This record gives sequence, structure tokens and C-alpha cells, in this order.
Amino acid sequence: MAGLILAGGGVFGNLIVYLIEVFHLKSIDAAQVSNIINGGSSLIPIIAAILADSFLGCYSVIWISSLVSLLVRFGLLLSNAKIQYE
Repeated sequence: MAGLILAGGGVFGNLIVYLIEVFHLKSIDAAQVSNIINGGSSLIPIIAAILADSFLGCYSVIWISSLVSLLVRFGLLLSNAKIQYE
């Protein structure tokens, strides 16, 4: 569990640097975006648990969450590629 917390801290720290250097945001704005993403990612397990217990079966939740994760990663890849080639 400690490794997961350490990795999450590294991701959000790098996100702030990425937002400042690539998107040219002010540091306070980058910190606010990072806090919003951090808070949203903290709510995802709660929302997924409610959906899994109430409406969907176990395997449906796995497929849907995998698809969402893949789409988010692909979107980040495209946004980074677009910025590098401009």
C-alpha cells in the first residue's frame, strides 16, 4: 500500500510540472488542476463500488473500467503528441 501512495504522489507531482511546462499554466492553476484530479481519482472507487453492487455484474465493471482507462491513456497520448508536433 505504501508503494501505491508513493507512486500516486509522484504522478501528481509530475502532473504539476507537466502542466506548467507544456501547457504554460501558472503554478497556482496547475496546483488547482492537480487537486481536482486527485480528488476525482479518490472518488472513483466509491462510485465504482456503488455501480458494481447496485446495477452491474462483476465482469461488466471490469470491462467498463478497463475501457475507460484505455480511453484516458489514449487521450493523454494524443494530447501529448499534438503538443510536441506544434
